[in-house]
Amino acid sequence: MQFLIELDGPIVDLQDRIYQAHRIVQAGLGLPSRDSREFWRLYRKGADLAEIVRPTRVGQLQDYASRFAEVVASDALFDLDQPRADVSASLASLSEIAPCSLIAMRPNAHAAQRLLDRNDLGRFFRTLRMLSKDRSVRLSQLVELGGGSNQSVAVVSSESLAILTREADLVVVGVAGGPCTPRRLRQAGAGAVYPDLGGLVEAIRTRDDELMRTGFRSPRR
Repeated sequence: MQFLIELDGPIVDLQDRIYQAHRIVQAGLGLPSRDSREFWRLYRKGADLAEIVRPTRVGQLQDYASRFAEVVASDALFDLDQPRADVSASLASLSEIAPCSLIAMRPNAHAAQRLLDRNDLGRFFRTLRMLSKDRSVRLSQLVELGGGSNQSVAVVSSESLAILTREADLVVVGVAGGPCTPRRLRQAGAGAVYPDLGGLVEAIRTRDDELMRTGFRSPRR
């Protein structure tokens, strides 16, 4: 058994980076401003981009989408990333249960490694695997990482990874601390959803019914 844990969401709080990227692009394109509370309400429910951005001219949606993707992945904003509260203690507990590997869909491997080093989190992981932008390649990577065993447990916060890890025949557990809501994570394929890694640790300890229904089995000691 092993845990494959997504970096963004379960480990890292993304809210500052995502909202700051939105503000930079919104201001650059002259779009109407939106406070963080309303932005996150719309973002987390999966609102259409047009509802979030409120374009004032033709072409602004496409411009926003392309610029946002560039800005949110920039080195400057990666430095806004901070580990979630108590994540080190939760990772210590999970790594005692089974080996942990880190997976990430961000393009900047160096920034990810800096984050781990800065917060002394790399010691909990056997490997850091940056996943391809290409969906079919990404799926192949997850199948390979899973080792053909449904006792590989993917711990994810994004819909796209929930879908792919389910397709890779992994046990999928959601952590709803990222941009995605519990409902959307379940719809994407997560068999159980918890508010943070600490919730997963507690679910394993108590043999939570929802977790057991996913097919999860604690390794024998």
